[in-house]
Amino acid sequence: MKKINIDNFTSVNTKIKSFITTDLVEIKKLKKPFFLTIKTKINLSKRSGFKLKPSFISKNIIFSKNLKKKSTNIFLHDCKLVKREFKKQIINIAKEKTSNSRFVKDKKIPENFRKNFRALWMENYFKNKRGDYLIVALKKEIVKGFLLLISNKKNLHIDLIATKKKYQRQGVGESLINFATYKFSKKFNYIVAGTQYDNISAIKLYKKLGFKIVDRHNVYHFHK
Repeated sequence: MKKINIDNFTSVNTKIKSFITTDLVEIKKLKKPFFLTIKTKINLSKRSGFKLKPSFISKNIIFSKNLKKKSTNIFLHDCKLVKREFKKQIINIAKEKTSNSRFVKDKKIPENFRKNFRALWMENYFKNKRGDYLIVALKKEIVKGFLLLISNKKNLHIDLIATKKKYQRQGVGESLINFATYKFSKKFNYIVAGTQYDNISAIKLYKKLGFKIVDRHNVYHFHK
């Protein structure tokens, strides 16, 4: 992984050069104006001599589940691996309000992007620009929720998961993840997911499904 990575998704949709880094030394090489996401285990607010003064956004938890271990997969909802079907329904679900994203928490980010980033995220999937696998939970031809996955060598990463408001708290997310672990247990070793400390429902879900905490870090934003 490069020390500083270009964040193409944010750059394109905010019209501001955007980067992601875990390396604080390399930051000084960036030419302004720019938007920077810093992921670090260091508490920058308490670090003396650090001149940037970035804004603290969230504490993140990274979960992982071993797909090779036997587990009881419960499917409360019918799930299906699809390609580019159900685009309109999926985009509409993605547009529904979410309050846990780092983008939503940062009021300095353009409002249109803050409100629509998940829909833009999924538009990229339908344009073949992001994501490798898409799973939907269906009731006949109605999409109750979806799960977008990215593959990285022998691991899967949960890129985005969302449930239609009408079907929330009914086990849709659980069914989607269980279907993924069942479907890909022979092809991948681990499935990885990340969420914020204040996303209590997501944390409970991952723990319930046998995910283990493997990492923690702080997320900061810096606008220059």
